[in-house]
Amino acid sequence: MTFIEWKQANGRVSGTVHKVSYKLGEESEDDRSYFDGVLDGENFTLQLKRFIISQDVPEAQPIKGEPKDDHLKLFLRSGQQEYRRATMVDFVDM
Repeated sequence: MTFIEWKQANGRVSGTVHKVSYKLGEESEDDRSYFDGVLDGENFTLQLKRFIISQDVPEAQPIKGEPKDDHLKLFLRSGQQEYRRATMVDFVDM
């Protein structure tokens, strides 16, 4: 499960990524990162860093993306992923 929060202001896009992985019979894995990037028209390029030790996330550098309304599209090495803006309340109510 991945939660992404982001905001756009003054030609920049920034936010956080919180990824939680559950495997039956094992402890959950919790990965938190933050990102900051520059908007270039309708697209952006961002750098992703881990919260705890502020290191780059090399498997995902750099990330290109496109914000549109309440959606954030990311073009990752593993393929394109799209996220929609939602709150924790929205998730719990699903």
